[in-house]
Amino acid sequence: MKLKYLFFTAAVFCLLAAAPVFASDTSITTDSAVLKNDVITVSGKILNPVSTQQITILATDATGDVYNYESPVYLDQIDAVLDRDGGFTYSFNAAGLSGDKVYIVRIGGTDIDVPAQMVVLSSDEGEKKLLLGDADLDGKITANDAAITLEEVIFHLDSITEEQREAMKVTKSDIITSNNAALIFYKAYNSTYKFPAEE
Repeated sequence: MKLKYLFFTAAVFCLLAAAPVFASDTSITTDSAVLKNDVITVSGKILNPVSTQQITILATDATGDVYNYESPVYLDQIDAVLDRDGGFTYSFNAAGLSGDKVYIVRIGGTDIDVPAQMVVLSSDEGEKKLLLGDADLDGKITANDAAITLEEVIFHLDSITEEQREAMKVTKSDIITSNNAALIFYKAYNSTYKFPAEE
């Protein structure tokens, strides 16, 4: 009887010890955030969503590089409707946005430790032009963009979006190498420099 109890206890201990291995590591990325006709449409992807996955969306204006928490343009929490790959698209009305301001959309949700955010430039066309070299899509070129590009070259990151990869293609080739990272780093400290892809 004691032997059976010992086996049962050992089995339970093994299951509990293994539980963290199977825990979901939920994360989110944004592919695009486009303003058109007073409507912002956001698309992205949730990796390892939980069964009761919700998305929290916050949009604010930006003063300089500062995210303005005190005056949200839009705030909502919704049940995530995901495709088989974890992709989602959500649109919300943002009427009355000023055409000369920069807006930021930040998206988080259930079990997501690090929210994703993306700059949305308000314009009549409602489209944000891709800035070559801006690998983190924050609207400017910095050393961080070079670092992200180099990480993508070495590790082939799952969290990198297609839009980010397009921003990394600063040479005349579609292949992203360490040379792309070096050119982005150079551009970060010499704003007059033109990427080969711009020539």
